[in-house]
Amino acid sequence: MEVLRKLYGWSRSHFNEELAHRFIRCIGIYPAGTLVQLQSGMLGVVVESTDSLLRPVVRLVYDTKRDWAVSPKDIDLSKPNGKGGEERIIGYECAKRWRINPLKILGIT
Repeated sequence: MEVLRKLYGWSRSHFNEELAHRFIRCIGIYPAGTLVQLQSGMLGVVVESTDSLLRPVVRLVYDTKRDWAVSPKDIDLSKPNGKGGEERIIGYECAKRWRINPLKILGIT
């Protein structure tokens, strides 16, 4: 997140602004593999971006309120009415702190 914030800020003076904005739109505000916390207290790993940069597809993996791993379930935060649209990301989390391996969750390792 910090890198994207800096890239956006520098786009006016250090980079081609249009290319920087295209890059950010391409990878999303929350790139795939980012561990995020949702307003419900669930933790999830971003699976892919959607047209709505702040509402990616997230694979739910952990319930912080119950301190319990859950069966992975993908939700599309850009979809309304119970399919993820009522959830929202409140921040990103440190995967090491929660002992979650995002690459393993995504099936990369």
